[in-house]
Amino acid sequence: MTDSNQTPTRRLAESQTDFHALRQADAVFVDKTAQLAKLCARTRKFTLMRPEGFGKTLLLSMMETLFSEGTQAFKGLAIEKVWTDKTYKVIRLDFQEFAVFSDYDDLQKRLLTRLARVLGFEPSGNVELSIDLWQWLGSQAVLSYVLLIDNYDAPIVFNVNDDHLRRVAISVIASFFTLIKTCDGAFRFVFVTGLSYDWSSEIRTRFNHAQDLTDDDDVAALLGFTEAEIRSYFGEHLSRAAKTLCLTEDELFGRLRENYGGYCFDGDSAQTRVFSPKGVIGFLACPKRGFGNLCHVNDALWCLVSKSDCFERLADGKDIRVSLGYPDKEFDKTQSDIAKILLRTGILTIRAITSSEIVELAYPNTEIANRIKSKPSTQSH
Repeated sequence: MTDSNQTPTRRLAESQTDFHALRQADAVFVDKTAQLAKLCARTRKFTLMRPEGFGKTLLLSMMETLFSEGTQAFKGLAIEKVWTDKTYKVIRLDFQEFAVFSDYDDLQKRLLTRLARVLGFEPSGNVELSIDLWQWLGSQAVLSYVLLIDNYDAPIVFNVNDDHLRRVAISVIASFFTLIKTCDGAFRFVFVTGLSYDWSSEIRTRFNHAQDLTDDDDVAALLGFTEAEIRSYFGEHLSRAAKTLCLTEDELFGRLRENYGGYCFDGDSAQTRVFSPKGVIGFLACPKRGFGNLCHVNDALWCLVSKSDCFERLADGKDIRVSLGYPDKEFDKTQSDIAKILLRTGILTIRAITSSEIVELAYPNTEIANRIKSKPSTQSH
């Protein structure tokens, strides 16, 4: 650590999801762009699911900047020396915009109209918009576009407790992915983020040419901070926090690990552990507040997961095991389905691999465990 009497020279950007803004603010930035370069060099379609607060939106902002502008905004970062690709036309969509809808036609029209607007495409009005878009995309030059979709399952999550609207959202999203798949040649790179890929086999079938990276050990630390990264990039802020709380370096890290660490997205060996960026940065921004509750689960999902028997099983010392594989069915609120959502939301995490694709789950840290124990609804179903 550095001299704890010094004021940190680089500020912390809390909740910053725009890459340009973060760089212009000269804020602390954990450089994972070497991994980003390897990922973006591949001409493929990918899906990556992570809990809220792990930097999915910032990652897409970086991808958008890289593909549309090159490395100009990446000065001094690892990717600057290795990235040589040209620039592309980038389509970026956030499905949070479509979380609230009335019916199938409403959601489909808004989604396709938004895509047409981003493309700068004028519908002919002579055929259905989906056909218009399919014909137009099919006429574009090969590998001319990059498509980035954030929060793809937001319409599903928002309506998770309404069986009808949830199924409507699944159907529309599946149809959208079919459109993208049939126009595959137009896209140099496609990247889709969300909370879970477990909602429906229909969506996965329609988008089965994409590689799912959710449990891939190669990207297990792409989102989230490792302990080594925290020590390397946040040294000045760690010194200030240790002094504020009268802790040693080891004591501080023990508390950080206890409150914001423990997350595992490594479905191959369960060896890689990361900290919540939102938790770490939120704490370091104001350490005098102490190690507060910085996790968040939206109300719709909480209403669902609070019905799980996992919390009582953990309290009783029983194992919780799920398959990382995707079932050939729709999400139907079974205890197994809900346990999988608990994993994807970060309420639970991978503790160990027990056999092929079967993992044992546990709370990632005491912050989450205490948050669950303080929720009366977990005992009232």
